[in-house]
Amino acid sequence: MLEHRQPEAADVILGPLIVFETLAGLLYTFLLRQSLPRC
Repeated sequence: MLEHRQPEAADVILGPLIVFETLAGLLYTFLLRQSLPRC
């Protein structure tokens, strides 16, 4: 049984990427609400 495992480069990249995407989405919605004229 030969397991050819690569280093967890995917987790190292995908982890911060998911966090960045979430923060970017929250920031985008926040700025979008701020720019909308209040009725």
